[in-house]
Amino acid sequence: MLKPIEDAFLVLLNYFYSLSGNYGWAIILLTVAVRIILLPLTYQQTKAQIDLQRIQPKVKELQKKYRNDKEKLNEELIKLYAENKVNPFGGCLPLLIQLPIFFALFKILNTYPPIKDEAFLFIPSLGATAAKFGFSVEAWPYWLLIILLGASTYISAKMLSSDKTQEMTNITITIFLLFIAYSLPAGVLLYWLLTNILTLIQQYVQLKIQEVA
Repeated sequence: MLKPIEDAFLVLLNYFYSLSGNYGWAIILLTVAVRIILLPLTYQQTKAQIDLQRIQPKVKELQKKYRNDKEKLNEELIKLYAENKVNPFGGCLPLLIQLPIFFALFKILNTYPPIKDEAFLFIPSLGATAAKFGFSVEAWPYWLLIILLGASTYISAKMLSSDKTQEMTNITITIFLLFIAYSLPAGVLLYWLLTNILTLIQQYVQLKIQEVA
């Protein structure tokens, strides 16, 4: 099922490699290209998250008012979302689209030697994982990627969260993602980290636009 995506990404990675001369830069160029293609969807995703943040006080009021009547609460929440033109599921589609991309890159970095054996900047091998080296000195490039990934994930969630009760949820999600990242190839972490950075930039810009509006 993922074979067509893998083949397409391999063609793109080899094309970007022909331009940059390194598969690390090729992954970065691929990340930027994917973000540009998905920009309309990620824009709507961020907008939905900002809108949900904006109406959170009203949501809490309804939850408190109808805490003993779930059916009425759901009715009032649907009405609130409709009145404010908010789609509570507006952020799901871009996340679902990203999953096949992660799996395709994971497969490529595990099966295509020219890419997985490539070094990039301080990373000895784009196909190696932190799990391969554990807590040895050789593992520091991979742990650095993981730490930066965790920090960017947490900051991104915190930017769009005004509810203090969500703090523990954000921390739990971040720790869970770090656990996954421990076994992912450096090339996938590089893609994921740059995606997070571009997401942070987009969120910052959209929040500033929202403030002015």
